[in-house]
Amino acid sequence: MMLWTGLVAISVTGHSVPWSHSAKSQSLRAKYHSVRANRLVGLMLCANSCTANTHVSLNKMLVVSSTLSMISSNVVLWSHHGLESLSSPTAKSVSSHVTDVCSIRKPSWIPVSVKSLRHTRLSRRSMYSVSISTGKHKCPPRALFYLPEVCKISLMKILGIETSCDDTAVSLIEIDGENVHVLANTVHSQIDQHRPYGGVFPILAKREHAKNLVPVFAQTLNTAGLTKVGTTDIGESIDTLLSRESELLTALRTYISTITKPDIDLISVTQGPGLEPALWVGINFAKALSEIWNIPLIPVNHMEGHVLVALLRESKSEKFKVESEENKTHNSYLIPQPTYPALALLISGGHTEMVLMKNIGDYTVIGKTRDDAVGECFDKVARLMGLPYPGGPEISRLATIARDKNTPSPFPLPRPMIDSPDLDFSFSGLKTSVRYGLDKHGALTDDERAGLAREVEDSITDVIEKKLASAHETHMYQSLIAGGGVIANTHIRGALDRFTTERSLSLYLPQIDHSTDNALMISIAGYFKHKQHRVSEPDFRATGGLVIGK
Repeated sequence: MMLWTGLVAISVTGHSVPWSHSAKSQSLRAKYHSVRANRLVGLMLCANSCTANTHVSLNKMLVVSSTLSMISSNVVLWSHHGLESLSSPTAKSVSSHVTDVCSIRKPSWIPVSVKSLRHTRLSRRSMYSVSISTGKHKCPPRALFYLPEVCKISLMKILGIETSCDDTAVSLIEIDGENVHVLANTVHSQIDQHRPYGGVFPILAKREHAKNLVPVFAQTLNTAGLTKVGTTDIGESIDTLLSRESELLTALRTYISTITKPDIDLISVTQGPGLEPALWVGINFAKALSEIWNIPLIPVNHMEGHVLVALLRESKSEKFKVESEENKTHNSYLIPQPTYPALALLISGGHTEMVLMKNIGDYTVIGKTRDDAVGECFDKVARLMGLPYPGGPEISRLATIARDKNTPSPFPLPRPMIDSPDLDFSFSGLKTSVRYGLDKHGALTDDERAGLAREVEDSITDVIEKKLASAHETHMYQSLIAGGGVIANTHIRGALDRFTTERSLSLYLPQIDHSTDNALMISIAGYFKHKQHRVSEPDFRATGGLVIGK
């Protein structure tokens, strides 16, 4: 239990400085936490055996003023931008934190209660003024401090950039702890360009990203209301970064020269997994922006983004307007903490895996596909059935029709590896069974095609449910988090809802428009990685096979 007191300012020196106080029979010991902002340091005082006027040596920090005479009944809490957050601060929530860390040793002075809370948004930080009461006794003094580990209040604007496959996406969010305000979330799809190939053509995806990134970025800034007409001195530093992307370099130079630095605190970009040629375009673009505007850059795992965006819950009371030309109203979301251990089911065009989570950032893969991913299986089967690309939505559409009419499949399909003793998947055999069945059956009628689509969807869903049940028996997870493009499938979503309801588990599903690749999930993943101080190499590279966790 400690009482936070003292108003201090520091400068870079190597001096020891005197500490004085007016308490008559109490000796105080000073501890400090330094924060890299405005050169302020918070001091924690607690009863100890030190004598009055003890010299406190602060390495390279000089306390300008730190006497108890500066204290009054108002406590002003300053939190550095980007620190761990306490969402939607209220008198009650701040009171809880103040009580936890500022409880005064005398029992009669407990509990601390917060009478009022005043919030003032400063440039890149928040200031909270709190009037507190300590029962019968007057609250000693006044304090103004940075609370790097205690107050837990922050506001950050984070730019997310996603180019792992065939979607060029840029997002801007403002986040303070559990609250996420989506200022802009722009996605440019390349489906029309790749449809003739029946799948994503990597070099085409790379070229389209280079062409679309600047327009998508500009649209995102405009929607978020962060475009400021002016000029930015670019220099020649980005020429090397974008030397292989001449079209992107020209477009970026042209655009950046017309605006000033936007109010962005962190840039988050997908490092992998994905198509490396596509990933490199987004990474070099992010590095260029980071260098031009001196904004911190953090690489994130695409699959972790799918996990975290599934946690978002819309907060209807938190709508807000941004100062943009459109004056749009944007959604605000809460990020609730799931009950751990949790299981993340990731199903997409390139991935099928189950990841055990002990906390955000603590991941262990306990099951994965040995060959085709779920989304890949859907696309390949759709091609065999003569359905257009992308095949997953088409199979889902036909399967829904078949269920409504109770149309059977023209032939049965297996449930690959459904009874295997491990938690792995395999879907290449399902595709092969469809091929052999079609060769034997011949041309399909419309009803037969719908019935086969239903059978394919049922087969995949049955296997997923059985693997989830086996994982629950083994690991007893309390929450199920599902992410990836395939989780947009309504039949699979319904099956997961029934599965978790029967077992009294918490279920976290992303919004349909958050299921497919987007930069919102990259912004959120960047926030948590930054918050947890997970270190990345400054000269990070695109990693097509990047894995999540262990």
